Amino acid sequence: MKVLMLGMEYSETKGQIQSRYIADICEALAQNSVEVHLISLGFDEEKEKILRHGVHIHSIHPFEFQSFHWVSDAVLNNVPLLEKSISIAETQPFDLVVAHDWLAALTAKSLKTIYEIPLIITIHDIEIGEKQNQLTREEYYIAEMEGWICQHADQIITTSHFMQKQLSDVYKIPASHIAVVQYGITPDSWTTQCNLKDFRRLFAPDKDKIVLFTGTLSMAQGPQVLLQAAEQVLKKIPDTTFIFSGQGELAQELAQKAQKLQGNILFPGLLQGKALAATYQIADCLVIPALYEPSGMAALQAMLCKTPVIVSDTGILSELIEHNSTGLKVTPFHPEALAQAIITLLCETQLSQNLALNAREQVLNRHLWHNIARQMEEIYQRVIDIKKTRKTEIYFPKSL
Repeated sequence: MKVLMLGMEYSETKGQIQSRYIADICEALAQNSVEVHLISLGFDEEKEKILRHGVHIHSIHPFEFQSFHWVSDAVLNNVPLLEKSISIAETQPFDLVVAHDWLAALTAKSLKTIYEIPLIITIHDIEIGEKQNQLTREEYYIAEMEGWICQHADQIITTSHFMQKQLSDVYKIPASHIAVVQYGITPDSWTTQCNLKDFRRLFAPDKDKIVLFTGTLSMAQGPQVLLQAAEQVLKKIPDTTFIFSGQGELAQELAQKAQKLQGNILFPGLLQGKALAATYQIADCLVIPALYEPSGMAALQAMLCKTPVIVSDTGILSELIEHNSTGLKVTPFHPEALAQAIITLLCETQLSQNLALNAREQVLNRHLWHNIARQMEEIYQRVIDIKKTRKTEIYFPKSL
């Protein structure tokens, strides 16, 4: 099986969730003997093609327009992306093309038409959900592009039943046309060789409990709710340090509000890679107080690191966490309930340990990338087989 993967979000550092996802799924597919050709945006300035962990990575380097909006740039980037795709496909035909979200939608649809090969779209998130239906003109364009490419795809893959329902409700796509394959994780990426005791002292005194938040500092991710809950927790357990790892629109406002909490709140910026892995391991719990959460990656990472988790009962978090078995779930945007859950985990050591062990076992059984890759390969093969027999699109409704 030969797959052309359009990975505009991919980067070597794997800093962002989609970038990490694309890198990991490509490498896992390659380990399963799938030939994957990934086209990325400026991956290597020196080489147009490299072989990395079994994945053929092709770079494009579009001109950077200085006066355009980033959405316009994203659309224009489809020109060199399509040119590169055609140059590769002319010498080595592919069985299918895979794209992610909307950025490469124009190229993906063009390749489907030119070469009459199946198109699979992986949807990680949708604009209407992320922005809570409060969209600018550019965001409306993104939403329309999402709907358009989903209609033209032979198969849609998303990462949760929550996202499956959102796609079905918003873009009127039958749920049967949307496969659900959750995110995977690589255990080796979340180990660390540092001295954890010394690392912990960078953040808190030995006597303190540590509560961790990691993610975007935005309304949808709920750090402001955790800050409200922190005030209540500190009244009960004053020797507690709250770490807010991340960047975002609320950073300055949160820092100002945290000043009254006498140094118990830390904003170290965005922790990534081994630094984040070590932070999971020193934390007494991870809190994800999100109103909207499509990926659940932070939860998976913490679960793998045996860090007890508290999550909002929403989105993919509701699917990943079984209450009182692999973590605790609370009502979204309810600081009182969140504070009580934090106090419970900080005070009940045996419960915390049981939740952490159960959660890690779940991750190892269900979320390793080689298992996710097998699920993907089965979907890919099914779509290829159907396309060969039908020679027509599986689903192609009228445009919105």
